[in-house]
Amino acid sequence: MNIIHISLGLPPLRTGGLTRYCCELMEAQVSHGHEVSLIFPGRFLPGGVRFFRGNWHGIYTYELINPLPVALTYGVADPEHFLTSCPDVTIFERVVRDISPDVIHVHSFMGIYREFFEVAKRLGIPMVFTTHDYYPMCPRCTFVNASGCYCGATPSARSCAICCQGGMTKRKSMVMQSGLYALLKHTGFLKTIALAVKGRMTTDKSKDMPNFSNAQIDSYARLLDYNRSIFNLFNLVLANSLSTEQIYRKEFPASSYKHARISHDGLIQTIDNRGSIRSTDSFVMGYFGGKKCYKGYDVLIDAARLLQNSSINFELRLYGDSYGDTGITCALSCGKVKPNEIIDVLRQLDLVIVPSVCEETFGFVVLEALCAGVRVICSDAVGARELLNSDSVFNRGDSEALANLIISSVNGKLADQHLPIDYPITMGEQVEMMDRCYEQASKLCHG
Repeated sequence: MNIIHISLGLPPLRTGGLTRYCCELMEAQVSHGHEVSLIFPGRFLPGGVRFFRGNWHGIYTYELINPLPVALTYGVADPEHFLTSCPDVTIFERVVRDISPDVIHVHSFMGIYREFFEVAKRLGIPMVFTTHDYYPMCPRCTFVNASGCYCGATPSARSCAICCQGGMTKRKSMVMQSGLYALLKHTGFLKTIALAVKGRMTTDKSKDMPNFSNAQIDSYARLLDYNRSIFNLFNLVLANSLSTEQIYRKEFPASSYKHARISHDGLIQTIDNRGSIRSTDSFVMGYFGGKKCYKGYDVLIDAARLLQNSSINFELRLYGDSYGDTGITCALSCGKVKPNEIIDVLRQLDLVIVPSVCEETFGFVVLEALCAGVRVICSDAVGARELLNSDSVFNRGDSEALANLIISSVNGKLADQHLPIDYPITMGEQVEMMDRCYEQASKLCHG
């Protein structure tokens, strides 16, 4: 089978669960004999819109030069630049005809002109979309506003205008998609600058809220309509959790959906599920979400403060960020974890906490913890909660409920947790599952 994937790009510039899953799936498909290509939004360079061709791990790559800006999770400050038409759509027809794919698998359409998808639709190429985030409905991808508060799954043009003040602009995107940024992204100097810029893009500016003109609000209405119009071109939506499918169905009831669970390379099911505390002096908990409040960090810290006043002897290990002084005496900032080290790190824990406030379409750390035989507690905003018993799920933002669940876990009062036996855990199983999804999309496309 000849497959085009569309994603945000490749490491080291692009990281995170979406990029990792896309890359591992592509590599697995190549190893199973498929011909695989990747199209992604690339650099801004002098000249027109065009593709630069390359190769990555046996995958043909097509970097789209002078794409639309890429918002990531920072919102859109200048909507008109994010819905610009491509001046020459023939380049898209040429590349699609040149690759001659059997299917196009979209992981993210950020940065890709709508005309590309319209060309693919006209040429009769089946298209599937995996729900890694909520960008088709929310310019910040998360339904969490600049204040870190959940805004609901139906944002309006006015609420988006307020939320996206100071968000991503074309100029910022040009820098963050540049070759120089990719080379220096992980250096200490650039990290400091990038954190400051990103912080300004996610700062609450509601206190300085201007009076938006009708024209400004209309531009956000056009952006929301533009993104929805791209989504409506896809033949099949692959929902990586049932809750994500429900949210998408509410906004796009006419689309076709399939529940398609996702995985990572190297994961295996384990029968060593620990339902009780390990034989150590303290109960060791782990958190991997960083200091972002939409990941529930503040909820976790409030719960830890409550636990400090209880008789529970615990240690809280914080991964994924530099946390500084948390105010929790038994909290340790443990830095970032490499993907190939995550299982070993997890096996040193008694409990993993995923307290997200934002709607998480899945939440890989839940799956990884279960594979490591470690108990998980998560909020009801996490798509992967479908893998847990209901007694291990709490209402988002409720730190007292989280603290009570932790106490129940320490005392062994929660039911045992096990990954479903039919979960497509290996990348080989993922390839087989995707082959069936692609066949279904083809039938939907060709009637």
